[in-house]
Amino acid sequence: MEVIVMLIAVSLVLATIFLVAFIWAHKSGQYEDDQSPAVRMLMDDEKTPTTEKKN
Repeated sequence: MEVIVMLIAVSLVLATIFLVAFIWAHKSGQYEDDQSPAVRMLMDDEKTPTTEKKN
């Protein structure tokens, strides 16, 4: 029975730590831009001119 109480206490402490970390990340702007990473791979890169010309 003592082990269950200890496990519940440890899980509550870990849950609190994760909640604080999530709130900190949200306030620092970590989740502001959720659209552009999904479409970034679809955007074309700028073409750079090559020094060699192919015949």
